[in-house]
Amino acid sequence: MDYKQLVQDVLDGNESGLKALAILKSLDKDVKEMIKQVEPTAQDEAAQYTEKTFEFEGYSFEKRNGGKRYDFKQMPSWVEAKEELTEVETMAKQAFASRQNNIMVATEDGEEIVLPKVTYTKDSIVIKKQK
Repeated sequence: MDYKQLVQDVLDGNESGLKALAILKSLDKDVKEMIKQVEPTAQDEAAQYTEKTFEFEGYSFEKRNGGKRYDFKQMPSWVEAKEELTEVETMAKQAFASRQNNIMVATEDGEEIVLPKVTYTKDSIVIKKQK
């Protein structure tokens, strides 16, 4: 199937956007799974090259080291600070919801709670194949 033509057909009004989205999402899922399967072998092959950047079969490849990840969950001071942060966030979310209903919320000390900045993600469509 010519996926570029499918997209063009949607843009031209000759094909259903829903149908095309379902096909492309399914393709995306399949491709991601295939990449997971092939990537370890490709990493092994790339390791045979001493250079950081090399060319193979008309493609340029660059080897990059994995990034560092930190996990703080075993640190009591981090857990305590995270819990405090969660409390502040919960209070701010509740204050925002109350403000939506024209209700002013304050702390126990009578201070007005500063509202969080709220943004919204784009709408989405969930696709499930019927059996």
